[in-house]
Amino acid sequence: MLKDPSGILLIDKPEGVTSHDVVACVRKNGHFSKVGHAGTLDPLATGLLVLLVGGATHYFSFLMQGEKSYEAIVTLGVSTETGDREGRITRSASYEGVTLEKVQKAFETLQGPQEQIPPMYSAIKYQGKRLYQMVRRGVSVERRPRPIFIRTLELLAFHPPTLSFFLVCSKGTYVRALVETMGEKWGCPSHLSALRRVQSGFFSVAEAVLFEKVRRLDRSALLPFLRELPASDRSSFR
Repeated sequence: MLKDPSGILLIDKPEGVTSHDVVACVRKNGHFSKVGHAGTLDPLATGLLVLLVGGATHYFSFLMQGEKSYEAIVTLGVSTETGDREGRITRSASYEGVTLEKVQKAFETLQGPQEQIPPMYSAIKYQGKRLYQMVRRGVSVERRPRPIFIRTLELLAFHPPTLSFFLVCSKGTYVRALVETMGEKWGCPSHLSALRRVQSGFFSVAEAVLFEKVRRLDRSALLPFLRELPASDRSSFR
């Protein structure tokens, strides 16, 4: 069996593909025995997915600690059971009362440390089962609030019934849940309609290779895209 190389592979994930799909493809095409990722992206989301191959998987916890940056689009006037556009509509209402001033004020109040309750439609485990698997069977469980930190929340465009924003946040932040909180502050049901991760820790999507390209590459073609974790970061982790 071929020995795994050790490195990091930056992937630009398209919409409609799961993080697990990307990992499985790289493992199969590269004949790697150990592949993981540092931060899940929902199928709806696009952008940076950091894969760890071989010995680099030892740095999983370290790489997960970094802040994440996103560009997101919100649809006003409609809420869904999942918090994004893929879920069943649970409520509809007029968005006319959502003004630019209201949006900017909510953004100001949402920056900084806070607590967030993870959504039921998430990959968090409860008694060995994923929450999204439980809710699909009609089971709901109490979730404890988790501390998160919103460093930057910047409005990019405001064109009702949609708006877009740029976000820099701590690990474990659910953007879907954040958008639902925004809607509560505006007094208007809202949901996440698009999400793109542009930064994860010290890695940028500008450095990533498109998954459509990666899925056509064999081991020899994949190896040049593997990059090492900088020595300074390895030593700080230890």
